[in-house]
Amino acid sequence: MNSRSSLIISAVLLLGAVPVSGQQAVAHYTKPSIPNHMNTPDGFVPPGWKIVAEAQGELDEGKRSAVALVLNRAGKPDISQDGDDDDVARRLLLVAVKADGGGYDLVASNDTLIFLRDDEWRLVSLSGPFNQSGLVFARGALRLSLQTEWYKGNDAGQSQTFAFRLKEGHLILIGYDRWAVSQSLETVSKSYNFLTGKARLSQGIDCAGRKDVIAYCHYMSSWKRLKIVQPPLIEQIGDAWAFDPATE
Repeated sequence: MNSRSSLIISAVLLLGAVPVSGQQAVAHYTKPSIPNHMNTPDGFVPPGWKIVAEAQGELDEGKRSAVALVLNRAGKPDISQDGDDDDVARRLLLVAVKADGGGYDLVASNDTLIFLRDDEWRLVSLSGPFNQSGLVFARGALRLSLQTEWYKGNDAGQSQTFAFRLKEGHLILIGYDRWAVSQSLETVSKSYNFLTGKARLSQGIDCAGRKDVIAYCHYMSSWKRLKIVQPPLIEQIGDAWAFDPATE
């Protein structure tokens, strides 16, 4: 890109940031405030939001009863019509544990992990990468799964699963699995264990239904050590789509 083009683009961006006279400024999205304690799980739901998924189970080795909620901004479309975040049906993940004195204590409130729907994706769930079956408790951990089916570029689909446990009142990431397949049927699988500090990386050709290329089916796997010393908190993950832990 030449300097003239860069200047033109910069000017357009600056003009777009200046409110036009007579027009009201759009109120941008603000994360809602969630109380630290409520008598019932639905008491955590802020005004203007609704529960789209709920799971109950045990969150840690102490078998502490917990509940996880995924909330949706009621009345908002899945894709922004004008590029403004306030127009989009965000997803809010809430996790709470039963308090000793009754009711529930909030341990996590996250609105970045479940990424927004992109109009370039044809998703498993038409409302976004998350569906109700993607929120479960298993073996003392909370598992959140996200899926996409097709992309305009190279990827044909991918799935991600996050496994969380409770440690000292905080939700930490103990495991992460990511699987993707390209339009050429090449697959990449990554499995991270943040408790052992190890990761298994695999790639190869998916030959399901392709008898003509069966001779080329192969997988290669290798073990790597994670550069992350401590398991990350859920707040440190950010956007699930961009999450890619570094290995040595």
